[in-house]
Amino acid sequence: MSRAWLAISIALVVVSAPGPASARPRVALAAFDGDTKDHARHAVADVLDTDLAIVAARETRHALSDKQMKQLSQDKDVDAVVHGKLSSEGDSKVLRLSLFVHGKKSAAFDVEYTSLKSAKFKRVVRDRLLEQLGATKPEPEAEPEQAADVERPAPRKHKQKRTAHVDDDSPELAAHTDVVARAAAGPHGADRVAFRVDAGASMTARSLAFTSHGLDQPPPPYRNGPAPGAHVAGELYPLAFGDPRALVSGIGIAGEYDKTYALTVVNPALPGDRFAIDQHRWSVGGRFRFGFGSAPSPTVTLAVDYGHRAFKVDRSLLPAGASVDLPDVEYVAIEPGLDVRVPVDRTFALFAGARATLLRSAGQIQNPEQYGGAHVTGGRASIGLDVVVSSHVALRLAGEAAQLQLKFYGTGQQAVNRDGDPTTQDVTAATDQYYGGSATLAVYY
Repeated sequence: MSRAWLAISIALVVVSAPGPASARPRVALAAFDGDTKDHARHAVADVLDTDLAIVAARETRHALSDKQMKQLSQDKDVDAVVHGKLSSEGDSKVLRLSLFVHGKKSAAFDVEYTSLKSAKFKRVVRDRLLEQLGATKPEPEAEPEQAADVERPAPRKHKQKRTAHVDDDSPELAAHTDVVARAAAGPHGADRVAFRVDAGASMTARSLAFTSHGLDQPPPPYRNGPAPGAHVAGELYPLAFGDPRALVSGIGIAGEYDKTYALTVVNPALPGDRFAIDQHRWSVGGRFRFGFGSAPSPTVTLAVDYGHRAFKVDRSLLPAGASVDLPDVEYVAIEPGLDVRVPVDRTFALFAGARATLLRSAGQIQNPEQYGGAHVTGGRASIGLDVVVSSHVALRLAGEAAQLQLKFYGTGQQAVNRDGDPTTQDVTAATDQYYGGSATLAVYY
């Protein structure tokens, strides 16, 4: 099963100082990244509270890099710093811990659990951490007759990442001999989603300009400012529900839909009256996503879409004999392209994408009574920012621009007969541009 998680950091500071046997080393425990309700951090603090003194430290209130943790241990004159990550696997969760002992990184180990209140979870976390600290482990206070019964974990011969399954009822696990090697697939977050659905608001503007020669009344250009709309998008990678780092987990599908509302144009036959505009676009296609490195991972996604973009004037109320000198368009195209997503840190990621437009049809503008056949080239590009809000929620701010260049063959009436002389071509080309953006809230897994 998939494991939804975000990178977390805890800094554990152990200060060795001479004193009585009851003196406890000091510990600085940072909030877990991805532990939205702070339950796991408090559980670990409770586990260590009997052996270590939990203290506050400004440097440990945020996620720390390996370099920062090493610097913290040097600056604060401590013996160790612990780094942790929280992830999910089916009905269980995994707490991954690794230590920086005297500035050197130690081996990592995993503790798999279903309840933070489990006595086995508490014992395994305490024993494994204090075991890796070695000589810094404090002697527990006990009555003389009980001292011989204190359980001490055996030293490990090999430093390798392991998992303790702490909620099994078998006697072997209860005796803490259950630590086994684990080859786990890396958990995925916003960088390797199995599915994602975005919904929110958008703004779209359009500009249409013609190239003509020797005309007293050339085709009027059209331009509208950003008009409000709605935007939805989705991605699905079925095989990422298993191992999100497997190559085949990058096979998926995606789609989007954007619709502009309250856009109108002036009715030239009736001053003060306006025509409604139907402006929308949608696309659907296949994806193949590649991820690089550990989470959060940069990703490159190959895409092939079937795309549709329309701008149509509602002429149903137009008086008989009247016309609007603005052709409708309905572009249908195959759009191959590429998307790139680069995390800045555990919260922010930059993304960019591009599509080429391999046109199949341009709609009414290509009709014989309009501008006729044309060679159309173009493409679209997007850029934006992803902000991870929680382990399953993100905010996306995106901008997009698209351009289509039409070169007319001279087979339509509006291309050759605007001046009353059909023997010469009057309008040779048109440039159709769209630009805008969207702000959407995403739910992902």
